[in-house]
Amino acid sequence: MKEEIKLIPIDRLIDHPKQAEIYGELKADPELVASIADRGVLQPLIVASPSWYVVDGKLEQRSMTAEEYNSAPLIIVSGHRRKIAAIEAGLTEIPCIEKMYLLEEEITIDFLHSNQQRSKTKAEKKKEFFEYKQVLCQIGQLKNKTKAYADKKKPFEEFSRFLLSLNIDAEKPLDSDEIIENATGVSVHQNRLWTRIFDDNLHAQKFARWEKAGLHEQDKEIIFKDWDGIRNEVDAERMTEKHAHDALGEMFKQIDKHLGLAPAKKKKSKGRTKPKAEKQEEEMPAIGFNDMSSEEFNEGYEFNESYSDADGLTFGFALEFESSRLFPCIRHHNGFAVFSWEALRDAI
Repeated sequence: MKEEIKLIPIDRLIDHPKQAEIYGELKADPELVASIADRGVLQPLIVASPSWYVVDGKLEQRSMTAEEYNSAPLIIVSGHRRKIAAIEAGLTEIPCIEKMYLLEEEITIDFLHSNQQRSKTKAEKKKEFFEYKQVLCQIGQLKNKTKAYADKKKPFEEFSRFLLSLNIDAEKPLDSDEIIENATGVSVHQNRLWTRIFDDNLHAQKFARWEKAGLHEQDKEIIFKDWDGIRNEVDAERMTEKHAHDALGEMFKQIDKHLGLAPAKKKKSKGRTKPKAEKQEEEMPAIGFNDMSSEEFNEGYEFNESYSDADGLTFGFALEFESSRLFPCIRHHNGFAVFSWEALRDAI
């Protein structure tokens, strides 16, 4: 079905809440301004339907009357630079396609995808990377959201089609390195560096684990200061990301050792012997298949539940503290079974 293009007053258009946060303040491109002044806006903006609005920097949905619908602000999903240039060119209206979004995550990933080809600074790439990781994590829990309501299967099916249009398979683990790399252009190696140094979720998980093991408040403040100091050194380019990554890894090991949190031992699978070059290519050895008690599991991993079946098995992902990586995991009556992605692919 052909999408309807409407002329919308520019003063009804508002920026996506993540626009300035990730990409900074936009300035009008003189060439784009001249082109729009001469020929108008050739490519319509994409805007979310008026039912979506911004509250404290977040997207929320609301019901409204027909009169409110026709005058409510419209959030720009794609076309922020065109809007700035159109204002400079003296336009008061601009062609837009109003898109009916079902979920906040759909808007955000469409917004990020629309900025995929633009030139970015390293700081912008890093912010975009973490926003992608966050929204893909939310999408990964989408089945749980729709599962609770029998009549809401259609939104997930439609959203799956939307993801496929972006070359993202909604049925695959959406936190996988491959999807992150395809979506952001950030390599697996860079992913590892940034995650250990800058990921606030990892930061919170580490401290929660240490506090549970008896970390004193005074020590917490020292560790927090040291970690934050390393981040600042990297941002100021006085320390390389590789040096920071290794320094934090050593710090994590020392804290775990001090608190008696030795990493869980991994049972290596009896697969083929890999060539030396292939071993060096991997950033951490494959777990293969590792069955362990709850006590062993909790020493080295955190479980993130996905869904349960009728036999009492719970499927999800295991976050390994040492490497900050996620692995497929099954919680069963006697403990946990953790798999490498390679072992899972071989089994399928």
